[in-house]
Amino acid sequence: LCSLRGLNPEKVQQELKMMEIMEEEIRGGGDSWKYKLGMLLEKSVLMPMAILLFLFFTQSFSGSNMVGYYTVTILQMAKIPLDENIASILIAAQYLLGYLFSSIFVTR
Repeated sequence: LCSLRGLNPEKVQQELKMMEIMEEEIRGGGDSWKYKLGMLLEKSVLMPMAILLFLFFTQSFSGSNMVGYYTVTILQMAKIPLDENIASILIAAQYLLGYLFSSIFVTR
């Protein structure tokens, strides 16, 4: 560890002791339900959860699931010259790429 971090052994020992103290503090209070509830009610957890719940709620009413379910029927009614099944696969691939790109950009 000393050679990987480029530190002398005393600093590594101090860091390890601090990590052990922090671990004991977490274990001491981490088992109670009050501690877990308190952690859930922190602003750093509560705000992202509220945003996710809002997005999940609005997505369920946007109709995107129905469009995905009825893609072949919609394409048949629109008389697309491409085969409906291939077109629906292409649309599903576009959804997948959109989800992948959005997850990459959101995490940064």
